[in-house]
Amino acid sequence: MPTIRHLKTKADLDAYMDLCVYCFSMSRDYVSHYATFVGSHIDKTWAAFDNGRMVASMWYIPFEMNVIGAHLGMGGVAAVVTAPHARNRGLAKTLMSSAHKQMRSEGCPLAALMPFKPDFYARMGYGDVFYHQDCLIPPGAVAPRDTQGYSVEPVDGLKEWKTFDRLYQENTSQCFGAVKRDSLYWKLRYFNSVLGSRQPYLIMRGGKPRGFLITHLDKPVGGWEPDLFRESRLGIVQAIWSDQGAWDAILQFIRGHRDQFGKIRWHLPLDVHLHDRLIDPRIEVQIRPKMMLKLVDLKSALERRPYDSAFHGEVIMNVTADDTSPWNGGTWRVVWRDGRATATKSAKTPGRTPAVRTDIQSLAVLYSGRRSASQLADLSLLHGPAPALSILDGAFPARTPYLQEWF
Repeated sequence: MPTIRHLKTKADLDAYMDLCVYCFSMSRDYVSHYATFVGSHIDKTWAAFDNGRMVASMWYIPFEMNVIGAHLGMGGVAAVVTAPHARNRGLAKTLMSSAHKQMRSEGCPLAALMPFKPDFYARMGYGDVFYHQDCLIPPGAVAPRDTQGYSVEPVDGLKEWKTFDRLYQENTSQCFGAVKRDSLYWKLRYFNSVLGSRQPYLIMRGGKPRGFLITHLDKPVGGWEPDLFRESRLGIVQAIWSDQGAWDAILQFIRGHRDQFGKIRWHLPLDVHLHDRLIDPRIEVQIRPKMMLKLVDLKSALERRPYDSAFHGEVIMNVTADDTSPWNGGTWRVVWRDGRATATKSAKTPGRTPAVRTDIQSLAVLYSGRRSASQLADLSLLHGPAPALSILDGAFPARTPYLQEWF
């Protein structure tokens, strides 16, 4: 039987990074950068050892995720790796089980991850929730427009991180999925990259910041490349705009690169529309899955989020749990009153209350607003009478969740 424990030493961390190099083709430069980040949360790591040799590992980043205005604990699961000779033994599942138990003990009711294979993590209770638009934009396709006093000004991100953070928090305050960021996270994940150069900009008007923009320029391959219209080499890491003028200023900044780059990559939320600002609408856009969400602790996840204060209702949920979080399974009576929910596990299903049947990963999709209860029922992912579906539709109205991180 393998030994399961936290990473403890630099040798443990080095062994983990070696597995990351193999499994994710990480460059050694990037691993050095990544190890600093992992080392700052060493108590959130889990690894499996055979005869003292690491054969699998993972970790999670402690976040606070915005859930309809409340910030709930969320474990951002990252870099789940298994050595090739140790696969098909359930080691990843064992490590994920340990991490889910730790999250629950720490009062962290949610988890999220970027899956290499969605079906693999669906078996561990993760629902397919977060999507984005993967856009390749020819800068010349952006229509010229007067920026009306708005300017895009390069700044030192490390010195201005509080301004970036304030703008980010203000403009994502109602976004399901946005997370809080500290100075280290801004530094390591947004203002620096070993894969190229990052440049932060503030969008200014009248001496006040109205948004921000962070670009990434790929590290050159070889020497100077004479082909100015090479494949996308400039990307928008993130952009926030407080008003229409700031949005136009960002697009004009992109247009200013029309003689340098053929295309610029930008990952955008699903509810952002570009076409009304373009001369040529034939940009390349693909809707791609990004991250999955899990209700690590169903009771806490339901009770700690806010609801519409005018909504009242009661429903019984028969929930099938996954093996990594068995405490979520069973019959739950959920009552909504005055903007709060109370979830109580019951030994039986009361006959007077409408009941639904579903699994924990489908509940994650419902919880996020990605799909309504009625839509999940149409997909045969949730089963129940119309009154119960109506109650759940009222408790969890459809919305567009968006998690902007990469971990």
